[in-house]
Amino acid sequence: MKDEIISGHNIHQSKNYDKDYYLFLKKIVELNTEQINYYASKRLKKKFGNKYYNTFKQFFCSNINSKNFNTEYFISISRGKKIIYPLPLIITNLFQVGNIEFNKSFSSIYFFFKCLKNLIKSVVKIILIFFEKDNFPVREQNSIFFADLKIYFFPVNKKDNDFSCIGWFLKNEIKKTDISFILHSEKRFNDNSIYKDKKFLYRKNLIPPINNFFSRLLFLKQSCTELFFCFFNLLVGKWIDCLFIEHVIDFVKLNNIEQKKLPSKYYFSSSYELVRPLWTYFLKNSKCVYFNYAASIPGFFYNERRDYDFYNRLLYWDEELHWSKYFVSYLSKIKKNKKNIRLVNYIYGQDSNKKINLNFNENRKKISVFDITPPFEKNSVTNNITNLNYHSAQNIIKFLDDICFYAKEMNYDILWKQRWDTTNYTYHKNKKIHDKTYIEYSKNLVLRENVYKFHSYIPPLKLINICDLCISLPFTSTSLIADKFKKKSIFYDPMSILSSSDIALQGVRLISGPEQLKLYLKNL
Repeated sequence: MKDEIISGHNIHQSKNYDKDYYLFLKKIVELNTEQINYYASKRLKKKFGNKYYNTFKQFFCSNINSKNFNTEYFISISRGKKIIYPLPLIITNLFQVGNIEFNKSFSSIYFFFKCLKNLIKSVVKIILIFFEKDNFPVREQNSIFFADLKIYFFPVNKKDNDFSCIGWFLKNEIKKTDISFILHSEKRFNDNSIYKDKKFLYRKNLIPPINNFFSRLLFLKQSCTELFFCFFNLLVGKWIDCLFIEHVIDFVKLNNIEQKKLPSKYYFSSSYELVRPLWTYFLKNSKCVYFNYAASIPGFFYNERRDYDFYNRLLYWDEELHWSKYFVSYLSKIKKNKKNIRLVNYIYGQDSNKKINLNFNENRKKISVFDITPPFEKNSVTNNITNLNYHSAQNIIKFLDDICFYAKEMNYDILWKQRWDTTNYTYHKNKKIHDKTYIEYSKNLVLRENVYKFHSYIPPLKLINICDLCISLPFTSTSLIADKFKKKSIFYDPMSILSSSDIALQGVRLISGPEQLKLYLKNL
């Protein structure tokens, strides 16, 4: 299967199907309300109004721009057969990529059974909610909820040396509010020793349990009624009800609790999945806040165009926090409503209690280097469908090789931080997906006398602050961070194929090819 995926991707590249693929996503984003309403019941429309339109588009765009779909897409190209994937006719009818076609009949049947699977999952969900216990007494709106942050975003250092994402919120956003409880969904974090005035509590579900027994019975009755109507509507072609049945169950749950028990704010990060839960549109006293700690503009400018950014076009939250003024400007260019967007200070990301070795030669200049840890070739092409496939192992190795070669020639030290550490998988579970060539290369790279490797969870700002220059692979956020703090910063393009006018540069200089890099480092 691996060979078929790579073969399909090569055909996709050679025939320049990339443009048509993104046009397919664009057509989904531009679906009008009448087209979507046709597949929704009156019951759903009365319940959610126009709120489900955006969720509908988010669901199908993220479902298509996924590893699973791209795998089937490339295999179908390689075999010269029609694509079979669980999608309804309203979506498959929009697909026009070269001479590739969907098997619409089988895809529709497959989608029907996927909707039935949603009903079965919802039955399990109802049972779990009915028997759910409330293990902690959080009352009234003296709490906030971080919905999706992993363990490495939590505080591990003392307050004055805390570069964690949650630490940033506690110092910048939460310190002025009367918040006692920090709720989160990361089961591995249970340390309250750093911010002792706050109590961190784990909660698996975003909506608290239903405490009143009679309310539970009412929830059970209402949920079962929703299941019955969803099944009936599926049989008559109103499948959107069934597609979002789990959202509906959460909505029913929300209506059977006291909303004063909910957190005052729910925080969703830029690593959260695109599909916003429908129930979050109906919070009476709480807000849903999206924060973008990365700030990188997705895609590249090549072949006289940029990759179509459906993700940021479809994002819609009560409030959005961004730290890059260039990113906010970009959002306005793609016709995003700026009323709910707020520009803030640089938002920290992950943190580590690993120490930075400061025993450097003070007479040598230091360069912080940030790459991306590449997956296997099969995963690389299915995770990123663009023709460019820029973040391949071959290109990243050349990126590191060029920098290290000239740095050694000019007596500079390299402070290198991988995106994911390939030798120490403390929390990252995907240890088997990374490219073996890159892993072997990284083992040898650290043996060079002027190269110092740092733990992947160390905050980039800590390295940037002690270096004379920051070099990043385009278009990761680290060079943007350095520029934000007035440090010398560049993106280095070893392939010399990216545009110096790409909006993703966000004011940072692009260096193209070894000769430009050599000249720049010589004048450092």
